[in-house]
Amino acid sequence: WMVWMCHAFNVFDMADGLSSGAGAIGALSLWLMGAGDWMLVMAGALVGFLVHNFYPARIYMGDAGSLLFGFLLSATAVLVANDVGGWPGVVGPGIVLVLPTFEAIFISVMRFAKGRPISQASRDHVAQRLVQWGRSTRVVVFMMWLMGVIWGGLGFLVVQGNLPAWLGMVVVLGVAS
Repeated sequence: WMVWMCHAFNVFDMADGLSSGAGAIGALSLWLMGAGDWMLVMAGALVGFLVHNFYPARIYMGDAGSLLFGFLLSATAVLVANDVGGWPGVVGPGIVLVLPTFEAIFISVMRFAKGRPISQASRDHVAQRLVQWGRSTRVVVFMMWLMGVIWGGLGFLVVQGNLPAWLGMVVVLGVAS
């Protein structure tokens, strides 16, 4: 899980502000689940970095930053899973981190389908495809952040055990997609 999330955040760091914004949203969502105030510190660090990383980026996160934040978020998700317990403890934090997880799975499948090594760079990322379809980088990043907020809310509701609200969020997520 932790190695996968490190990889997922590294893959997700390909558009200006995407990984840092999604990381801040994930940190805030995990904080709401009771992960501890150090998640606020992490979210603050990512938002502070985002000031210079948003389109057009003047600095980039790179491997050192994306791997570190992927590790910290995955470790925190494990801690939340242990604290909450049961299926909500496992599913809730997993839902919060679904965007980078989906991106890593999507890019791996696309590269494999094209007969390329999974480790070889390509323009097959979801965000890059949306830009190729005519959306601006800013709009794509905001769209992905919005999906991160929705998934974060859904994960929070799963951990809280609020089934009617959880089902309502599933409907909202389906409409937003």
